[in-house]
Amino acid sequence: MGLTVRNIRIDGYLQGEFSTPAVDPFAQYVELDLIGTGPNNSTNIVDSTNKNVITRYGDAKISTTVSATGSIYLDGNGDYLTAPSSSSLAFGTADFTVETWVYFNAVSGYQVFAMLGSGLDGAPAAYNAWAFYTSNDSEGRNLNFNRYSPTFAGAVTPWSPSTGQWYHVAVSRSGSDLRFFVNGIQIGSTFSNSTNYAVVNSDPLTIGRFQANAGVVYSSDLYLNNLRITNGAARYTSNFTPPTRS
Repeated sequence: MGLTVRNIRIDGYLQGEFSTPAVDPFAQYVELDLIGTGPNNSTNIVDSTNKNVITRYGDAKISTTVSATGSIYLDGNGDYLTAPSSSSLAFGTADFTVETWVYFNAVSGYQVFAMLGSGLDGAPAAYNAWAFYTSNDSEGRNLNFNRYSPTFAGAVTPWSPSTGQWYHVAVSRSGSDLRFFVNGIQIGSTFSNSTNYAVVNSDPLTIGRFQANAGVVYSSDLYLNNLRITNGAARYTSNFTPPTRS
């Protein structure tokens, strides 16, 4: 929240109320921030940190269908985004937070927010440094943050989102405590997690796509705003008010 200042005298005149911009105390740790706003059908999807070059695949674009200011639209038919693999996007054993606003058009299969590694270099196994996604399969409906390299490690908690509404979802690790949050409320347990989320291959950061194994690809059908990766800081360790969606 910004600082509000009232009744300031400038050049002898009493001025009205104004507010300073909010300052992000974790700004130095932000490695990617896809805000996703813009005019309808724009293909100008950029990382506001200027640290990553975003590449579009399929018909990935900005849409104003569910947000007047625009959001990233991935239609579940081959649309996804990538950014080059980078050690700055791999958390190792450090604190981290991955979060986004998401509006689901589908909740079947695997709806991927982001994963470091697309699975291609690990075929037939879907090798990745980390993956944040929802699943709806024989194991139930869950929110997941996992690593496969090829040993599986991570955390899974039950969650049953609906289509047609916005959610703020986040996963945050502080020390060895990993937590999931939906709309600022922790869901599930606090997991003991000391996994080393290190880079496993040269696959890019992939948004909206998951290759489960050779020839099996899941494309996400959703809208995204404010996909942010914070490496080196746990933004959330208890319930919080979600940041405003752009």
